[in-house]
Amino acid sequence: QSVQIFTQSTPCSPNTGETILGFIDKPVEFSVPSGLYNAPISLQLSGAEEGEQIRYTLDETDPNLTSPVYTSAIPIEESTVVRASYFKENFSSLRVTAYSYLFNVNHSLPVISLAVNEKDFFDDTIGIYVPGFQFNPLDIPNTANYYKDIEKPIQVSFFDSDQQSEFHSNAGVKIFGGVSRNRQQRSLSIFFRNRYGSPSLEYPLFSNRNYSSFQAFVLRNNGNDEFTMLRDLTLTSLMDDSNQDIQAGRPVVTYMNSEYWGIYNIREKINEHFLAAKHQVSIKNISLLESLGNAIYGTNDEYTQLIDFVDKNNLSINENYQQVANQIDLPNYLQYNVAQIYFGNTDWPHTNIKFWKHKNGKWRWILFDTDYGFGFYSETFLGILNGYNTNNLSSLFENKRNNLPINPKSTLLFTKLLTNTNFRNGFINTAADELNTRFLSNKVIEKIQANAARIQR
Repeated sequence: QSVQIFTQSTPCSPNTGETILGFIDKPVEFSVPSGLYNAPISLQLSGAEEGEQIRYTLDETDPNLTSPVYTSAIPIEESTVVRASYFKENFSSLRVTAYSYLFNVNHSLPVISLAVNEKDFFDDTIGIYVPGFQFNPLDIPNTANYYKDIEKPIQVSFFDSDQQSEFHSNAGVKIFGGVSRNRQQRSLSIFFRNRYGSPSLEYPLFSNRNYSSFQAFVLRNNGNDEFTMLRDLTLTSLMDDSNQDIQAGRPVVTYMNSEYWGIYNIREKINEHFLAAKHQVSIKNISLLESLGNAIYGTNDEYTQLIDFVDKNNLSINENYQQVANQIDLPNYLQYNVAQIYFGNTDWPHTNIKFWKHKNGKWRWILFDTDYGFGFYSETFLGILNGYNTNNLSSLFENKRNNLPINPKSTLLFTKLLTNTNFRNGFINTAADELNTRFLSNKVIEKIQANAARIQR
């Protein structure tokens, strides 16, 4: 008697429902790779064994028992995504293979093509990209589909500036970001996991990184700055070759299910893998925290003790100050605060705070999400935002953001350290050094113009 596999689990209840004999876990073989083409192609599908059929779709849905059976070469003459899977009586296929074919596409930027199941993204019940049936404009974070922490399968193809295919991979995808999720072009986190076929992407995504293995990356819509598409990438890149942990980034043209989806910035995803690769340390010994000390990975015990000491002691006394200075990377922390203040990043210091340490290292801060910098609102907005005239240094002292009060714990460490002469002198000297080097106006303008030129072509 053959073993039967139930297709649905019934925890704590009798097994019922449909059964199968097994699974088919292999990709359909495509004769033509995903790519950018200028002439029609003839696509052949293969790999079926005895008793198996290949069924395929061209309509952005996954194949099912009503989809066409592959019998002969498929002519492809326009941009489309071909999805295919194996079908066999009493068996279930674990894979849908999807390849993207884009025609008459000509961009100077690299191209990323995303293939997703239409329902997974755009169905009002299960689609992660849409507001959904339960959407309430008065309670968007708790009702919108695109705020839910749900991962769906996706296929990602990447073509470099010469329009040559560089990689094609199965992956997972989630909607990424905070308030910027409300934009029509939503940011996406791409994850590589064993269940999709590989635990990592082995490809040098960024020329200025000495590692080429990535467990995830982000396709970022530049946050709330939908006007320039380059503010955050430009500001953080001003800190290239500094003592800051910043995300590498590059702009790409994106297509979703063969439809043009605009320009995104590929960014490294801030997680334990990013830090381990950048600093060549063991992941298991990393503690990554956010906000006021919430642990994302690892433990916050040491930081909690540190902040408790800061809160209860006078840091103008050098002995107390030194105890704190021994636990944080002072050059990193000083430069981090100088950069945020110079940028005029009004979405800080109450939010967008991440910091980390290795077991045998010191606490370091991560510079990210600076799209509210450089006068994001150029004029007074709602009586609180004042663009480039915002004084972030005063905001730190006054525990305010855009003239509104913030949690004083957000600024506790910096303001207490400033009571010490050594730290205050270090802050002044660091600010002077940065203003006379990387923040010189001609260098900043040159960076802005270069990044703008990349996406104008």
